[in-house]
Amino acid sequence: MIQNSLTHLHGFARIHDELPAFHILYAICTFIAAAMFSLGTFAIIIIAHMLLDVIKYRDVHAYSWKDTVLSVIHESVLEVALFCIALLVSIFFHSSVGFVHFSGALRIELSIVQFFGIILPKYFILEHAIKVFSHVHHYLLYIHPTVGKRRWTMFDKLYLGIIFSSVLLLLSSPFITQADPTVIVHVVWYELQPFRL
Repeated sequence: MIQNSLTHLHGFARIHDELPAFHILYAICTFIAAAMFSLGTFAIIIIAHMLLDVIKYRDVHAYSWKDTVLSVIHESVLEVALFCIALLVSIFFHSSVGFVHFSGALRIELSIVQFFGIILPKYFILEHAIKVFSHVHHYLLYIHPTVGKRRWTMFDKLYLGIIFSSVLLLLSSPFITQADPTVIVHVVWYELQPFRL
């Protein structure tokens, strides 16, 4: 009986990439996990990915420290930009900040903004991390196309602009929202707690 179950499991492992139902279930489970976990969990995922990139470029490919740092930035700039967007949306649309007070009719729009601004970026970060960590050996051997060219693509510049703008908006959020700075700090601390569901 155990041998029969292992045979079925082995057969499924060989064909699972060809099954649309598997991909749909994978996307749904990833989406649910992205909605459940806090931004602090995603900060840990991004940091783990960056540490893997340090090992990849410094140890596996023997890059200098300068090239390693630039390579890590190239590899993680999109994830950090998505994280910054999710953090900003979660702060500016948090109920205790008071940036906007929504009536019943506007709560649907708030849910849509939170979906696109918080859950969707978390989904993309998690989905990318799953791909990276499930194929670590291949990932360590693969060099990102923009790495080593010593120039930033248009998208890299866009992502860096998003990160820079997000930091400025976060620092100026007490002035923009007219909220007490301690409330903003409390909301950021709450959002960055890693193991809060």
